[in-house]
Amino acid sequence: MNRPKVFLDLDRTIFDTDRAIEFWQVWAKYYDIVPEMCVAERDQFYIWKDETYMHDMSNQLRSYGIDSNQAYRQVIESEMSDGRLEMPYASELVTWLKGVADVAVLTYGPDDYQRCKAALCLSLVGIPVVTTLQPKLEILRESGDCWLIDDKDLGVKPPDNIHFVQVISPDDIVVQDKPWPIYSSLKAVKEYLYENLY
Repeated sequence: MNRPKVFLDLDRTIFDTDRAIEFWQVWAKYYDIVPEMCVAERDQFYIWKDETYMHDMSNQLRSYGIDSNQAYRQVIESEMSDGRLEMPYASELVTWLKGVADVAVLTYGPDDYQRCKAALCLSLVGIPVVTTLQPKLEILRESGDCWLIDDKDLGVKPPDNIHFVQVISPDDIVVQDKPWPIYSSLKAVKEYLYENLY
């Protein structure tokens, strides 16, 4: 029996992106920056494409005269690499999926910054990380029968080969009329996949 293919989003699905502001606290130990000011300026470094945006962290670092590759290494080598920035229940979900499926991360955004965040997730060790600046559906259309776990609303019904499960913040309102299941915890996502993955 072929193992199912499961693609996991990174930001706000496995990685707690809201806590990436803590990177600045690490960098403040090495550089003459004020973390609160850097956080306040980050929206100047958003790149918008259609209704999706990405934070060009590397460009923001360079604007302060900081080498982005060195800065990412500093974060990866810091105490933040102990898994503390994973979303609740991410480790349990990913550990279980590794045993039953072929798992990969599919994440939207600049490669260097995305790989830095993935490297901070202990549960993702050994899992391929695919970064893209294209819409994810364009990539997954060519992937055969597969699953996508993501926090973003796809906006359209996915092609028949893509089984989509949306995971949202517990504070968000669950929209009932979507053509895919929506859950507010990764624990609930795991329970759904346990019943429906095959």
